[in-house]
Amino acid sequence: MNLFVLSTPSQAFFLSRAPELLENAIVIATVTDKTTASKIFEHLQEFEFEYTLIVYMVDNNDWLKPLKILYFRIWLFQFKKKFKTFQNVYIGSYSNIYHLSIIGEYEKKSKISLLYDGMQIISVAYNRKLNNSEVRSLPRVFRQLKFKQPKIPSLNFVGPFTLDVNSRDTSKSLNRKNQNEHPKLDETEVIFVGQHLVQLEIVSNDFYLKCLRGLVKKFPNKKVLYIPHPRENKVNLEKISEFLEIKTFNGIFEEEYLNSKVFPKTVVSFYSSVLGNLCYLRAETDLYAIAIPEANFLRKELYDNYQVTFSFLKQLDSPKISIIDFQ
Repeated sequence: MNLFVLSTPSQAFFLSRAPELLENAIVIATVTDKTTASKIFEHLQEFEFEYTLIVYMVDNNDWLKPLKILYFRIWLFQFKKKFKTFQNVYIGSYSNIYHLSIIGEYEKKSKISLLYDGMQIISVAYNRKLNNSEVRSLPRVFRQLKFKQPKIPSLNFVGPFTLDVNSRDTSKSLNRKNQNEHPKLDETEVIFVGQHLVQLEIVSNDFYLKCLRGLVKKFPNKKVLYIPHPRENKVNLEKISEFLEIKTFNGIFEEEYLNSKVFPKTVVSFYSSVLGNLCYLRAETDLYAIAIPEANFLRKELYDNYQVTFSFLKQLDSPKISIIDFQ
């Protein structure tokens, strides 16, 4: 039996494209709200599972946080008592405390795999290859409640792409299926996929806005639509809305593309996972990635990881991702 621990609709979307993994499986959704849980299981509704469960993660500002974590500890103890071992345990996040807590219970007897949830999986593989296999430490309250700290000496990466990994790890790529139908492409519109780089202090707001204005100049006869990242703040979006139209999707971007009858032909971002995901889906769009010069990269300690991710995107094809440099 296999165990899947998911926390985002994107993880569920790509997992749904690997039905061979989902036989004889249990799925746990670790979420903060019912809406996210519903979207996760919506992607998996065509499959039958042995068992499904929703675990609600605790908000850091919740004054009942210690009590709720204790409840999670009791639940995990009972779950482990009922399901003593799994052949494979698949987690959606390498840094999610709840995922790591579950891994801590099963890693000695189970093969541990990391599911694809965007370009961060590239950084995980890269850092582990540099012999930096250290796993995020569980918070003190988790340690006090006797949650087991996972070590994850070996990790299997599961996703759309085969990754370059260290000798202890493995990489399994999902079957790349051709889409029978693609949306009709609108050549008059450009979509920019936003990232919360300003909030993360990776680039300045001035640089971010400069690149967006550069897009307007690069595509003078086209309408540029801005798709915000869920974590972008309202102040930045208000500035962007002064010269770009803000557009939102109900589902994830890839799902919107597949379900649309008409879709913008051109998709641009910095290094959003959307670019790689559209390659995996063999989208018929024109894809562009905006390069971030080192001089404009504020968090220098993350620049190597950025370069690895950006280089990975550049080598993808079908379709090829073109590079825009606004230097």
